[in-house]
Amino acid sequence: MFAPDAPITRKMQHGPVIQSDRPPTRTETLMNPIKLAGLALVILGGLGLAYGSFAYTKDTHDLKLGPLELSVKEKETVNVPVWAGVAAIVLGGLLFFGVRKS
Repeated sequence: MFAPDAPITRKMQHGPVIQSDRPPTRTETLMNPIKLAGLALVILGGLGLAYGSFAYTKDTHDLKLGPLELSVKEKETVNVPVWAGVAAIVLGGLLFFGVRKS
C-alpha cells in the first residue's frame, strides 16, 4: 500500500534518483511537446510509406438556377514521395529520442 507520508521517489531523465514530498509537476508527467511532435512525424512517415498516396474530394462548382442545383465534386489524389516518408521518420526519431552529446 501507499503511505501518504512517504516521500515520492522518481528518476529524472538525465539525473540521479531524487526523493520529494511533492507530487510530480505537469512537465514531469506529460509528454514533452517536442517528443510528441517527433512521435507524430514517425507515425505520419510510416503511413506515408505504407500507403504512398491519399485521396480527398473537393467541391469545385455550385450552380443554383431556380429550383435546380448542380454541384461538381472532384476527387484529388496526392502522392507522398518515399523520400518524404523516410525523412519524416528520421526527423521524428531524432526529435523523439533526442541527439545526445558524448
